[in-house]
Amino acid sequence: MFDKVQESLKRSKDERQKKRLEKERLRLEKAAAEAAREEERLQQEAQKIQTEKERLLSLDDKGLMVELILAMRGLYAQIEDIQFQQITLTSRSKILSRTSLPSAAIFQIWKADWTRTISKTQ
Repeated sequence: MFDKVQESLKRSKDERQKKRLEKERLRLEKAAAEAAREEERLQQEAQKIQTEKERLLSLDDKGLMVELILAMRGLYAQIEDIQFQQITLTSRSKILSRTSLPSAAIFQIWKADWTRTISKTQ
């Protein structure tokens, strides 16, 4: 009888160990797959950068100036969008700080307004 109990405990311990090892194996496989996806993404990004570099190196001075102007315009547009969002958030936070609505209602109003603002800027 004692042997059966020992054997049962040993089997139970072995099963728990197997489950633990299987979970660890699955976690490692998932991490490896994620690392492979990240490596692929980085390789694609490096390829895009290399392609862009080669394109820019093939341009003459005039072409490079045009590229620079376009890049600066794009950067300036992004800065304007960020400034607009900052002003909008500041004004909304001032309005909401003066209201006596419960915080959950304030959050819902802010979330709805913010979603509309983001969709306008995109």
